[in-house]
Amino acid sequence: MVKQLQQRYTYNGRQYTLPGLKKFVDFSSAGNMFGSLVVTTKTGIPVKIVFVRNRHKKSECLYLLSTDTSLNNAEIVRIYGNRWSIECFFKASKSFLKLGSEFQSRTLLLGYKTAERLYALERIEGKQEAVDRLDDVLYHKIPYISDYI
Repeated sequence: MVKQLQQRYTYNGRQYTLPGLKKFVDFSSAGNMFGSLVVTTKTGIPVKIVFVRNRHKKSECLYLLSTDTSLNNAEIVRIYGNRWSIECFFKASKSFLKLGSEFQSRTLLLGYKTAERLYALERIEGKQEAVDRLDDVLYHKIPYISDYI
């Protein structure tokens, strides 16, 4: 996801910010939730920016950036959706397991990282039952393991 900073992208020979580029995207049809533009960065790299419109507030938009300009909009949104759920899992697991910057137990860290990788793989493969089982283990059993290490 790209933040609305003052980063400028080149489109049709001119420099634009993300809100400026949004004006070129056609959201006219009723069910059209996203559109895209292929632009170049200041370093000359071609990127595809997908604009995802907020259903409830049409003026708001998320910006998803991909360096693979051949992917269609739905595929980019799907990939970001998978990645976002993994990021949320990582943050929640870190919070539940109390893994701050001063974490010392290598055994617990190794177990956590293993569970994290399993979760990511199962999530990517779409195996919801396995994801639910991992959630149960991570949120209900692993926090108590740290009491014994």
